[in-house]
Formats: sequence, structure tokens, C-alpha cells
Amino acid sequence: MKTPLFLSRRSAPFPVSWRLSESGCIRHSRIPYFFLFSLWLAHCSPLKCQTNGFPAHLIPVLEDWIATAEGDFGSTDLQSWLEHLQHYIQHPLSLNTATRAEWESLGLLTALQIECLMSYRMEFGPFIGAEELQAAGCLPLSALRILSPLVTAQTAGQSRADLFRMLRDSRQSLLIRWSRSMMPDWRYDVDSLSGYSWFEGGPDRLFLRFRRALGTQFSMGFTAEKDPGETLLTGSNAHGFDFLSAHLFIRDISPALRTLALGDFTVNLGQGLIMHSGFGGSKSAMAMQIARTGEPLQRYTSVDENRHFRGVGAKLQLGKKTDLVVFASSNRIDASQFAKDSVSSFLTSGLHRDYSERSFENSLRQQVVGGRIELETVHFRVRANGVWFGYDKTIAPTIQPYNRWYFRGRSLLNTSIDYTVRHRGLYLFGEVARSENGALATVNGMLASLGGGLDVALCLRHLEPDYQAPMARAFTENTRAHNETGAYLGLSFRPSSLLTIEGFADLYRHPWVRYRIDAPSHGREWRVRVTLEKRRAFECFSEFRNERKWIGTASPETAGFSGLTPSGLTQVRMHLGVHLSKGVEWRMRINWARLRQEGILQRGWQFHQDVIYKPMGVPFHFSARIAWFDTDSYDVRFYNFENGMMYQFGIPAYYGRAWRGYLNLRWKGWRDLVIEGRWSATGIAKKESDSESARPASDVGLQLYWAF
Repeated sequence: MKTPLFLSRRSAPFPVSWRLSESGCIRHSRIPYFFLFSLWLAHCSPLKCQTNGFPAHLIPVLEDWIATAEGDFGSTDLQSWLEHLQHYIQHPLSLNTATRAEWESLGLLTALQIECLMSYRMEFGPFIGAEELQAAGCLPLSALRILSPLVTAQTAGQSRADLFRMLRDSRQSLLIRWSRSMMPDWRYDVDSLSGYSWFEGGPDRLFLRFRRALGTQFSMGFTAEKDPGETLLTGSNAHGFDFLSAHLFIRDISPALRTLALGDFTVNLGQGLIMHSGFGGSKSAMAMQIARTGEPLQRYTSVDENRHFRGVGAKLQLGKKTDLVVFASSNRIDASQFAKDSVSSFLTSGLHRDYSERSFENSLRQQVVGGRIELETVHFRVRANGVWFGYDKTIAPTIQPYNRWYFRGRSLLNTSIDYTVRHRGLYLFGEVARSENGALATVNGMLASLGGGLDVALCLRHLEPDYQAPMARAFTENTRAHNETGAYLGLSFRPSSLLTIEGFADLYRHPWVRYRIDAPSHGREWRVRVTLEKRRAFECFSEFRNERKWIGTASPETAGFSGLTPSGLTQVRMHLGVHLSKGVEWRMRINWARLRQEGILQRGWQFHQDVIYKPMGVPFHFSARIAWFDTDSYDVRFYNFENGMMYQFGIPAYYGRAWRGYLNLRWKGWRDLVIEGRWSATGIAKKESDSESARPASDVGLQLYWAF
């Protein structure tokens, strides 16, 4: 086929949030002006402030999680988790009736903190108010600040599910979001000769969600999305959106049927060795948060098009101490197809913008059947898990040394046994899993409270190189759960209510080769974080991180990788957040990093300031940021949380020499109608030509949320 002339134009730019190295740098002399403006705004705002839209204490955890995952994660899991937290703001969790599973589903507390709350309630009786959480003595100020809007001491009556009553009393919500990049992109331009553009659709991103819910007992709705470059009601999507999802989720239907999930849902089993879709349980600034917890079945309301289940799931109560979870799914997913009856890899981007991407759309049918049976007593819980995967085409990755042990075939069976043991200040957990080829994987850990504000965490893991689990997400260094042995030690010390010291050390080894690493390798990482905070006043922390590992060395002679070379990364992060008045919070952060790799020393720094204006009794809110950064390459990058519109946030990588800023506006009008707008821009560092002026590349977005 003859190549159209327009394909020979200049290379296409990447989206703004990821193409930061091609941005400009603002002069440093402007930094004090923004700081002075922040102080002036705080002085002129004597308004009362309500809880911030996103818990500030969790921001470093999200940044660490994305930095560790390096793209091989379901970012929409974070969106679903955020919506889960927002749901509890409208329907707070009762302190006096919350079960252990409900506490775990929040994903905010460690297993030791949950056990402490359960023991306190058992010993001293019902909570009088949320303020009594401080008396329990097991939660730091950061956790108290997060939980305060999510819990209540009032006990709501829990009745058996009645579909007509739930439809009558449920609360409806509609969310419509539009956004687009204002950066010119030749792939959207129509060629004058052929009359076609590279991408089938326009640069707009559209998101639509309708939901009807009643507390945590009932939820039904649908979600639709169009990505930039995809069409809507035309072309390949003549019947509507590129992605559609719907769910029906009901709890407490009867004493025997505890949960019913129809349509799209997610599944969490054990410690993630065979399946996990939730957030948490990875190395982060919260050194004690290493155990994976959560409800086994959860509704799906996000837009990841390939990492959810579509079918039916149920949780059955077989006895007072025994329950059973079963689920079945049949869903079409994207895969790279190189032959009629085989595919080489799974695709997770969800983008179907041009002919090549559309040829892989829904090319593989994935069928999943699984279940879990659980026996639980006061101090002990054991579960047996099993999942079977079936495909209508053969999974056949291109043979390479690093993927020698990857799954190949049309069906796969994973089984595991996981356990937890609870006794006062001791919490033991673990899972042992086996794939169909006989390979084993195990993760075992311990959390212990030693008294005097000192807690310790220990986790040992061993995953054989030939272990195969398509949807595993365990506590590992390697994003793919196999080929790793490691030991993790974490400590948390609270000498006073204002001061917290947390840190961990992790040693790991990969006995087989990995992608771009053509030999067995090993590494180590340690991190220390010191936090000083006073509720409703300030929060500051300093964090030091050091990692040493072996990576592959490029070989020009063989046009590939051969041998290993040491890589050493040192990072320093300092953060300060101050409530300047009852209506304004100011945040500042400084990041610095140094990387020595292949004998080359690279450095980088990043600085930003945020202003969050969110008073009570006033319908207008806003948040803003201005950031400067200068790094030698993408290898020295910083992940920074960015506030977005409701149910939305971003964590882009800051690298190159640039400045970046954003402004979010929110207006809560008549009843529960919320209208929001967002603008972000990244300065351009390099000019394409002498005649082209350096101008910022920007994104804009609008959102409407209405609950009725």
C-alpha cells in the first residue's frame, strides 16, 4: 500500500502531561511572587474550611505506587478507589457496626490499626463519637484526619435488600466530563490529498457515568468513554461510545446470599498471587501497609477496558464461620494477533484510534471461572482459592530469553491457600500459590506492635521463575509476579502524637533474566521518612530514599543488551503544608535526585507550590499549582500528584527542563449540581524553528456532576 504523503510530516508530539522534557523553563526570580500572592490570599480569606477533597497524607503513597508500577498497573483502580472513598463521605461508615472486611475495604488502615479498633470497641463498648478515635491510641494524626469525614458513631439500621425499596430510596448521580489537549497534533489533521487523517476521531475525551445507589447496599449504573482519536456515533463506533460498562451490585439480599454482582465487577483474592484488582499493599511511604486486604467482589465503575470481569459473582454464607465466593466471566479483550488462531501479547491501553489499533480491538475472548471458600474464627482465617482462565486463541509470545517461562496455551489454572492469624498486637498473613505447570509462589508476612509507639513489619517472598498467573499483583519488586526472592523489613515509630518516623529496607534477587536484563540480577532499597504534623495547622515531612540494583548494558555491536552494570539512585523529598487560614491551605515541595548509571552521573530537581482554597458556606472553590523542574533525562524523573476535577486526578512524570502549572475551579450551585473546570499548561523549552515562539502547551477540561 502506498504511504500517504501526510505520514512524512514531523514526528507527532506526545500528550502534554507526559511530554514534559520538551517544555520551557520559567525564570527562578518569579518564585517569590507566587509565595507572596499565597500569603496575601490567605490573609484576605477569613472563611471556614472543610475537609480537602483528597487526603493529603495519601498523596505520597499514590506517587510511590505509580513510580514502582512504571505503567504496568491499572491506573483506573486508583480512580475506583477514590470514588469508593467519596462514597463514604456521603454515607459514612458506622464505627459501632463496621466489620473487619469493611475496614479493610477502605484501604487506609494497616491490619494492626484495624485490630486495635476492633479490640477497643469490644472492650469499652460503642463509640460515642468520631472524636473518640483519638482515645483508642492506635491511629496517628494523619489517619485520624483521613477517617474523620468517612465515619460516624450513628448506627443505621441494616435491613434485608428489597429491590423496590432500593429503587425508590436510592440516590441518582450523573457525571459528564469533557477534556482535550490544545497542543497541535498532525495526527488529527485531514490530509488535503487523501481527505483522511491518521486518527479516525477528534482530540476530545468524553466520559459519561450514571449511577443509582443506596449506601453500600445497592448500586446500579453504566459508564461510557471516548478516548482522544476515537469516534462517537460515527465510523467504527456508529452505535455510540468506544467503551461501555454497566453493573448491578446488591448486598444483604438474604441470610444466605450476602453479595450479588451482575455485569462488570472486580475480584480480590488472597495476597494477590493469583488475582488482585484493588489498591495498596506495595512499597510506599507507609512502611506498615504491606498486607493486601479488601472485599472479594466489588462493583466496577472505571474505564480500564481490559482488566475487569463481565458476568456474575456472588458471596454465599454457608454457616456462621464459613462463606463461599463464586464468579464467572466472559469478556472480549485487546490482544496483539499475528496469526489466525494465536496472539502474542495482551494490550492494556484501551486506545482504538487508527486502523492498526482497531485491528486488535476485542480480538481475544477471555473466560474466567473461580471461587473462594473461607473459614474464619475470632483469631484465625484460612481460605482456599482457585481461578481458571480460558481463551479462544492460543497465547504464544515471541520466544525470547526473558519470556521463556511466560504462559503459553489456551487455558490455565491457578490455586492458592491464604491465611491470617490475629492475636493482640500480632498479625500474621500469607499465601501459597501454584500454577498449572507446578511452579510455586509464596508471600508471608508479620505485623507486630511492640509497644511504646513502635511497630514492625516483615515480609518474605519467593516466586519461582516459571510461575504463571495472568492477573496477579502481589507484594513484589517486579511488576510481573514471578522470578523473585526478597525480604522486606519495615518500622514505624511514634514517639509523640506530633512526630512519626517510618522506614523500610528491602533486599531482592531475580534468579532468571528479565526484559533488557540478560543475566540474573539483584538489588536493595531503603527509605526513611520523618513526619511532623499538627491537626488543622501544618504537616511537614522529609524523606530519603536510596536504591542500588543491576541493570542491562546496551551493546552496540549486537544491537541488543549484554552484561550488567550497577545503577544507584538517591532521592530526597521535602514537603510542607500549612493551613494559612481557615479557608486556605498552602503546600510546598522540593525534590532532588542523583542517578549514577553506566558510569554517567545525572542529577535533577523539582519545586512546586500549591494553593487550595476551599471554604465552607461558599459555593466557589479552587486549587492551583506552579512548578519548576530541571532533570538531565527521563531516568531522573519525579512523580507528583495533581489535583483534578471530582473523581479525577493525575500523577504525571516531571522531567526535562520546564515549568508546569494548573488551575482547577469548582462551583457548587443549585442543590447538588457541581460545575468544574480545569486548565493546565507546560512551558516549552526547545523551539522547532527560529521563527516559532516558545509557548505553553495546555489542556482544558469541563465537568458537570448532578446528584438527585
